[in-house]
Amino acid sequence: MVDDLAPFHFDKGFAQKHGFPDRIVHGFLISSFFSGILGQNLPGPSSVINQTSFKYHLPVFIGQRIIYSVSVEKITDAVKAVSLSLKATNNSDNIVINGSAICSFPKIKNG
Repeated sequence: MVDDLAPFHFDKGFAQKHGFPDRIVHGFLISSFFSGILGQNLPGPSSVINQTSFKYHLPVFIGQRIIYSVSVEKITDAVKAVSLSLKATNNSDNIVINGSAICSFPKIKNG
């Protein structure tokens, strides 16, 4: 549950009164999907997220489709880390969030 109960998120009439077409989805909810991508796909399950940074460009409204992309910017072998670029776009191909992440690959102890 998100404790941000601002009426922009829950009251369509309030959101419309303030110039938005519908309720606004919580920004942290939209950016949270990057955790699944980083932990499962790139860089993957043997990595740990050390740092993230996000910039929110446009609101996301209920029912919008969001497309996520992650790309490798830099690999640092000496500290077993990867720097990644993050981007989320809406169904009009406008950037709603962009940012970065640094993930490391800690030594996994066997059994």
